[in-house]
Amino acid sequence: MSDKIQVAIKVRPLVTSEKDVGEFWRVNGNELYLLNNDKQPSGEIFAYDHVFANNSTNMEVFEKVVKPLVNRAVKGFNATIFAYGQTSSGKTHTMLGDQNEAGITQLAVSSMFDFMEKSLGREFLVRASYMEIYNEKVNDLLEQQNNNLKIREGDGKIVVQHLKE
Repeated sequence: MSDKIQVAIKVRPLVTSEKDVGEFWRVNGNELYLLNNDKQPSGEIFAYDHVFANNSTNMEVFEKVVKPLVNRAVKGFNATIFAYGQTSSGKTHTMLGDQNEAGITQLAVSSMFDFMEKSLGREFLVRASYMEIYNEKVNDLLEQQNNNLKIREGDGKIVVQHLKE
């Protein structure tokens, strides 16, 4: 795994109202093609580090993208997973999952604790925060009453004030 920022795209499955129209995107390796009305590539091609089709599972995303970050984190390196997209684009399902499929957050935490359990003779300090930025407001997802938090810079660090760890 390289030290660069990587971008992964997961195309969400069509919702009921979209099934009559059909898919808008086609995945080919690490590229996305926008489809025209005839369901042919429109000529617009978008390339990313990883692209997951609408039938991909959260486990596939975890194994390919997140697990290498978890492995680095348990070795002492900081890691961040940043889910970005418009409303209803599938961020919550990918991050949290549902009763049928674990999200990458649960998979990452389980993997991290499995690694630590197997690491005899080592001590670990785990810190995690979980926040949402929505309509330019930062909300703490671990402490529900911490809403509209302020971002500050101090001592060369960017800090979200009152964000629970």
